[in-house]
Amino acid sequence: MSYIMRMRDTQKKTGLSAPTLRYYEKEGILPFIERNEHDQLLYNDQNIEWVKFVLALRATGMPLAEIKQYIESYKKGESTISERRNMMLQHKKKVEADMAQTYLHLERINYKLALCDTLEAGVNNKQIKNLNADNKEAPLYTQAIDLRCEKLGNKENKITAQLSCFLCTILICTA
Repeated sequence: MSYIMRMRDTQKKTGLSAPTLRYYEKEGILPFIERNEHDQLLYNDQNIEWVKFVLALRATGMPLAEIKQYIESYKKGESTISERRNMMLQHKKKVEADMAQTYLHLERINYKLALCDTLEAGVNNKQIKNLNADNKEAPLYTQAIDLRCEKLGNKENKITAQLSCFLCTILICTA
């Protein structure tokens, strides 16, 4: 059952300030907000879900103008489902591209951390090459990530770490 919340409760549930909630309501970003006899905003569970949806869109880079466009389309009913789906699909593609780029940046950082760990351990290139008894020809990045995994006690993700370091090396060499 949906119950009515006052501004203070809504702030706690959403993490948004009262001015932000009022602004979103005034701009039409939060549809279907009710008011009581004292003209105070009253929120229900459906409103909270809208706030969380808007926060997800904002956190992933969607401008308020596009969010407003989506909501206006939503208010028009089922005839706009295809339009709304296309809006979400386009935004999803943008978010995925942003995430892929962020992941590549993270891989570069992980690679540098692995190299720093190696240098911090006082191990030189010759010593690194001798660390891997199974494959003396193992690339420096693989051996560096082995040291990093060992240092962090993260053996279960070793293959993933090695692949990440390999991809990062390719990126660094081609950049």
